[in-house]
Amino acid sequence: MPARSRSRSKTGASLLFWNSRRSCEVLLYEPLENLQVRVDYLLSKRFSPEAVTRILSNAPLFLAFRVNSMDYRLGFLQRVLSLSGAEVRHVVTRYPKLPTCKLHSIECNAFSIKEEMGFTVDEMKQLIMVCPKLLISSRDNIVKAFTYLHKEAGLSHAQLMQFPAILRTRECIYKPRHEFLVRLGRAQYDPKEPNYVSPKALVTGVDAVFCENVAKTSVDKYNEFLRTL
Repeated sequence: MPARSRSRSKTGASLLFWNSRRSCEVLLYEPLENLQVRVDYLLSKRFSPEAVTRILSNAPLFLAFRVNSMDYRLGFLQRVLSLSGAEVRHVVTRYPKLPTCKLHSIECNAFSIKEEMGFTVDEMKQLIMVCPKLLISSRDNIVKAFTYLHKEAGLSHAQLMQFPAILRTRECIYKPRHEFLVRLGRAQYDPKEPNYVSPKALVTGVDAVFCENVAKTSVDKYNEFLRTL
């Protein structure tokens, strides 16, 4: 028994001594044995040691949950998002704070992605596998972004899925840029046609880069356009 105890302590040491500046103060009041039990739980759920280390480094609060709460939250994600076990591990490792967020907000956003935006379950899964933060973004903002980009700019569901983070982009980015491209006759989002503008190109980069690479004009002209809005 003593030898086994030493082995467990060594395992705990390798996983629990992360950057103290990023740790959650509430963990200071937890017995080390309790923390080790929670680490062991994650390992039992087939999270790799590297994934566990990433989770604890980026979302130490998750370790403050009791094992039954951790299990419930992971199960909630699997059920509400129709994920496999491997997909749950992928999403949580990609965005470790997700299981610590308000579950009601996650459920509401998942509902909106499917029912209000019209993505299928499989499409929703693809969106969140790439951009889990869609689940904790403002529901109103992502629905508003979808409505404009889909109905006004004419981007299809498939096109939006090419760059899911576009749904988290601020309106002050995607709306004036699209309108500017319309003004220039460059709002061309069909990949089969010349001068194609990808969803990512539309919303990423500073204005100067957007103007040079996408609008093919000077940022001064874009700034002049913005003053007319």
